[in-house]
Amino acid sequence: MQNGGPDDVGDEKENAFALPREIVSDGSQGKMKQRFVTELSALRVERNSVVDTFEVNSGAIVPLPIRGAQLEIRAKLHAPPVTQSPSWSWSWGLAVFGSDRFERRTTVGYFHGDVASGVFVNRTITAESNEAWEADVRIGPIPSNDLEESLVVFIDGSMIEAIAAEETAVSVWAHPDEENDNFVGVFVINGSEDVSVQIDVEVYELAIK
Repeated sequence: MQNGGPDDVGDEKENAFALPREIVSDGSQGKMKQRFVTELSALRVERNSVVDTFEVNSGAIVPLPIRGAQLEIRAKLHAPPVTQSPSWSWSWGLAVFGSDRFERRTTVGYFHGDVASGVFVNRTITAESNEAWEADVRIGPIPSNDLEESLVVFIDGSMIEAIAAEETAVSVWAHPDEENDNFVGVFVINGSEDVSVQIDVEVYELAIK
């Protein structure tokens, strides 16, 4: 797939092919699922990995005890937050390419509102130097509200590839300002109430040449 600005078609740094995926049929519902191929697990550096459950409070980004620019991250929400508000919105997901305090970051996750829900990649505060075309928010559909909310994200250098709930996929570039902007974390944001959720996370450093 191609990802870049309108004048970048000939720039090899702004064009990339997506990681290989497999497409399978969900026989019970007649839907098509997509997953990254299992062969990609051979790239994992097992000694540099994290498998844990994190308690995340509304408005917080919880740093993960591993950082890097080549990672495989898997996250799954235990359950949506409990709210008493009839009108509310919330989101959860992963922060990647973050500065040490996450003032700069790219976020990938789910959002839920009164009118619509979806999957997003937010590049608006990835870097102060970004061009307008790469400081945006990409949004994709959540095919079904009863799906288990999960994310599988690969980051490699400045490339982000994500699959949500084995259905919605997105591939984008992100260009951090600093080489050390490689912190990762999990977050939840609630628009009206203080909530806490649990997120299962697996992170693997990747050995990609």
